Amino acid sequence: EKTYTITGNYFKIQGLAFLVFIILSGISFGIVHIASFLFNRHLESVHRENILKVKEANTLFGAGKIDEAITQIISLNRKSPMEVVFRNAHDSLIHEIGSMAEQNFASRNFERALYYYQYFKKYQDHGQTETLEKIAVCQYNTAMYPEALQSLKQLHSEKPWSLELIYDIVKVNLNHLNNTTEAMFYLNLGEKTFRDNMEKIYGEAFMVMMDPKDIPDLYYEIFIAKAQLELKLKDYKEAEPDLELAIYLRPARFEGYQVRAELNIERQRYRSACTDLRKAKELGATDIS
Repeated sequence: EKTYTITGNYFKIQGLAFLVFIILSGISFGIVHIASFLFNRHLESVHRENILKVKEANTLFGAGKIDEAITQIISLNRKSPMEVVFRNAHDSLIHEIGSMAEQNFASRNFERALYYYQYFKKYQDHGQTETLEKIAVCQYNTAMYPEALQSLKQLHSEKPWSLELIYDIVKVNLNHLNNTTEAMFYLNLGEKTFRDNMEKIYGEAFMVMMDPKDIPDLYYEIFIAKAQLELKLKDYKEAEPDLELAIYLRPARFEGYQVRAELNIERQRYRSACTDLRKAKELGATDIS
């Protein structure tokens, strides 16, 4: 049998190996620590540089160069998507634009509000429809009627059921652009919307079933405007039933009787015209002598 004898050299070799392990471990730890230190220093340096870039963008924004500022931040964010400072800067600038728009809108400074809303709509992530509604209001109140009309049409394409938008489009065409053809198109659309809605609620016999008091005023306004335009275009055949429906919807308002009196005068129905004029005056019309 073989026997092994542990001599002093064995302990010396083991001790030397352990010493080498300790030294190598220390060197490795030092290298890792230095590398980590240098890497952190690099990150801090990059972060400081990024903060300076954000300050540059903020300076552009403050100088009114909104597109340049936000484009710069978007580009930086794409290059360094993990950099929080860029994401925060982007959200902060968009929020600031929205706040400035709302402040000017609330104070009825529509020209300045429009300036900010147009940028806000361009860069916001959601809520563009609400912003476009306010853009249309600003355009209308700054006499930008063709632009307001286009905004209203875009809104109508998104909300074709909205009678308010239909009526607003009619008013812009009639009162500011003298576009009777387009106004009549939307008035006919308003009438169709009325009939479709009433049939859904009451059925085909809605004229018998519905209570006029439950019908929104806007339907009355649509039929009055339609009849007035038809009267202007000398389309008396279409004007008469529209006036009858308007008066049926709101018998206590004078406009229907007053416009019907004008129609009766055009058709030489003078006795009926006098009756309607008396009724209109009883209900509050002041421009009847």
